[in-house]
Parts: sequence; structure tokens; C-alpha cells
Amino acid sequence: MLKKVAILLVCLVFTSFSLGVQAEDTKVYDVPLTKILDVIEKTKGTRRVVLIWRSKDKKASRKLLAEFSDLENTVPDSIISISDDTDPLALRGYLKTIPILPFKVLRAQKKTGQNINLVLRKLGAEPVKGYPAILLLNEDNTINAQGRIYIDYAVDFIVSQN
Repeated sequence: MLKKVAILLVCLVFTSFSLGVQAEDTKVYDVPLTKILDVIEKTKGTRRVVLIWRSKDKKASRKLLAEFSDLENTVPDSIISISDDTDPLALRGYLKTIPILPFKVLRAQKKTGQNINLVLRKLGAEPVKGYPAILLLNEDNTINAQGRIYIDYAVDFIVSQN
């Protein structure tokens, strides 16, 4: 319990201090929508938080990315970040206005008629109804929770694997 509280406090403190830093080189990978499931599958074996967000939801995305960056810094490889942006230049422009992210960003490349729900359905998830959306995946890629999840709940989920 003390470990969970300590990680949560670290996440909250760093979020407060990290909002003013300029980002230059957050890693962004354009990944075909059909290949995102392969990326998730490669991380099977540990608990992960999957963040699904868009840069045009600036305020919500900024808060989400700051909070979960601290979790990634505390528990490496716990975050899979998927941008549902259609414009790669707008995404890169947005990322320059926020602190450098400690995790890579996968930008879902979609063909006409495709959307992020194609991938989520294969994981057994409900369709995304709003952004940002969060999935908590256990070691077997089973979804333990989905939706708008608070950082303390996500920390508890990630830390409870130990």
C-alpha cells in the first residue's frame, strides 16, 4: 500500500512541475491501424495502460499525457500511447508545445472508412465514445477497465502486478 501511495504522490508532484517544459523530440511512429494490435501483442506479459487521445483535445490530452508520463517514468514500459490524429503535422506541432514524453507515440494511420474501434474490437473493448480514452490491459491482453480512468486507479492496477 505504501508503494502505491508513493508512486501516486510522485506522479502528482511531477505533473505539477512538468507543464512548462518545451518538447522537441517525442518519438512519433506512424503505424497502420491494422498493425497497432501487433504492437500491443508484443508487450503481452505485463500490465499496461493504453492511452487513446487526439491533439485537438488539447486541454484533456495535456493533463492525461503529463499524469501518465510520470507513471511511465516510475514504472517503465507501462504505457502504450496511441494518437488518433489524422494530421501528422498537427500532431507534431502539438507535441512541441508539451514536455517530452517518456514513451513513444503511435499515430494510427487509417484508410478511408477505418477508425480506432477496429483495433479495439479485436481486443474486446467497447467503442471509443470520447477522447481521451484509457484501457487497462492485464498480462494476457484482457481488458480490466476501459473509459476515463483516474491516474490513482491506473497506478494501483500497474503496481498490483508485483
